[in-house]
Amino acid sequence: MNWTFVSIPETAQGVGEIPRRVVGWDYFSQELRLNYSNDKVDLVGGVFYQTYDESLANQVPLLIQADVIGLGFLVGPVLDPDYPYFFNDAVIRTVNSVDTFAAFNDLTYHVSDTFEVFAGYRLTYEEVDFSYDRESWFIPVISGVTYDPATTSPLVPGVCTGEQATSTCDPSAPTTKFSGDADDTNWSGRVGASWDISDAMTAYVSASRGFIGPGVDLSRATAGNPEDPGAALLDPTTAINYEIGLKATLWGDRLEINGAVFQLEVEDLQSAALIPGTVSTRTQNAGDIETLGLELSFVAAATNNLTLSGGLSFLDSEFQNLNQPCYPGQSEMQGCIGGEQSIDGKDALNTPELKYNLAANLNMPFESMPFDGYGRLGYVWQDDVAFTLDHDPMTVQDSYGL
Repeated sequence: MNWTFVSIPETAQGVGEIPRRVVGWDYFSQELRLNYSNDKVDLVGGVFYQTYDESLANQVPLLIQADVIGLGFLVGPVLDPDYPYFFNDAVIRTVNSVDTFAAFNDLTYHVSDTFEVFAGYRLTYEEVDFSYDRESWFIPVISGVTYDPATTSPLVPGVCTGEQATSTCDPSAPTTKFSGDADDTNWSGRVGASWDISDAMTAYVSASRGFIGPGVDLSRATAGNPEDPGAALLDPTTAINYEIGLKATLWGDRLEINGAVFQLEVEDLQSAALIPGTVSTRTQNAGDIETLGLELSFVAAATNNLTLSGGLSFLDSEFQNLNQPCYPGQSEMQGCIGGEQSIDGKDALNTPELKYNLAANLNMPFESMPFDGYGRLGYVWQDDVAFTLDHDPMTVQDSYGL
């Protein structure tokens, strides 16, 4: 039986100061696992439970000069010429709870001394509960009337609930408040075979399925609202991978080589996206990804003190079934039609098509000294990568080596 328990009390960045961010977590997991083995079979099975609760309170107040936002004409009639500001603030409090229940088993059958097959299955049930509470305002600064410079707090309308509540709260202050829940049953598993071609070489083939359960976006830019709390929910992400590989140890166990070819299909990817015209991001479902990949790596003991290593990966990874808002300045000839563009066929985010690395590690024993020397020389190169879903050329990192 394995178990873990973690309880992290509320922590804060700048408690008692402005801005403030207060986060609290509670986490508990319990797993019961049973194992059985004989000459032909290795079997493991069990059950798993996990509960996770996260609470967040966030406040970032701003004083904005009237001229900056085109409201300079209010200086004098409404605003004090010596203090021509508007006060903008929002207090966001969110709670997200996830309970997970799972049952699993995994079997390896040794057909012979050199050949084995394996299969595993896990059934998972998840419950998600969430709440979102945002109080916001944009008010002219009238010192002592609508704003207290000593505490950097509004006096009207004020915050109505929580630790930041003010005695002059106005219940009519703009608020966004909603809550909801969801549940999902999903499965993951694997099946495959492994063959020891020789004492120094093993080949394998496998197929596997995994998933990320239903998510919820409770950011400042969440799509959830009181009329449709479910808009904050994200569909589960599923991934299916097919892989064939080879592992070899050669040159008297001084050289290790690994290689694999795989095909990965991801459906309903959960990814962060920039909201057009803002600097805010939110997590959303972002279509599908299809990937065909090759990975190679080696480690070689050239001498007793010199080790050489390297790796290479080639990934043809593309989005499918995804439309996004056009990036700034995108023309119709560049694919912008009616304010939207198709991302189908464009590279997956932060995924270089080609990447390789080489390294040399040298140990330098000093027999007459109470210490040894060590040196490392390495080089890494990668292709260009995109970082935003709209594939704005301004957010593409060019290829580089270092």
